[in-house]
Amino acid sequence: MLQLLLILCLPLAVAVGWFRGGRPERAAVAAILAAWAVGLALADWRLGRIAVGPGLSDLGLLAALTWLSFRHDRWWLLFATAAQSLAVAAHLALAVHPDLTEVENLAAISVFHLLCLLALTLGVLERWLAGESQGEAEEASPFTQPATLPAGESAFALRKVDARLAEAVNDTLRE
Repeated sequence: MLQLLLILCLPLAVAVGWFRGGRPERAAVAAILAAWAVGLALADWRLGRIAVGPGLSDLGLLAALTWLSFRHDRWWLLFATAAQSLAVAAHLALAVHPDLTEVENLAAISVFHLLCLLALTLGVLERWLAGESQGEAEEASPFTQPATLPAGESAFALRKVDARLAEAVNDTLRE
């Protein structure tokens, strides 16, 4: 039942993320689709009871979501990264706990994948309800633009600007 729900939710979340989301949502959709394809291609790779191929696929998706959550200012990326880390932990749990059946393990992994898809969908929905266009969401994030110094400026000049800014903030707080 969970597998069927996951199969039904995947195209919905991918479509919402691709057509309504900004750059982070589209990057996450690409990573989810790549992980899904790799997981299908390596589905038969096993070490004993452990499905190594899908586990590596989930680990790759975890790395992609972690990178995206450091790069972009989105709450749902943190939620999706946490859910994906629990999915990777569920893969490892099969090796550690011999009483755990493969059906129970698959159910746990499916729930965590559903939470990841739900986070993506809710993140896009929040941006859409807030009335932000895709461009506005990208420009508003301080994490998408790397900090650079003007030509001829040094890090020392940047520290002077930081000191003046801190002084202005302190003056405002004293008033």
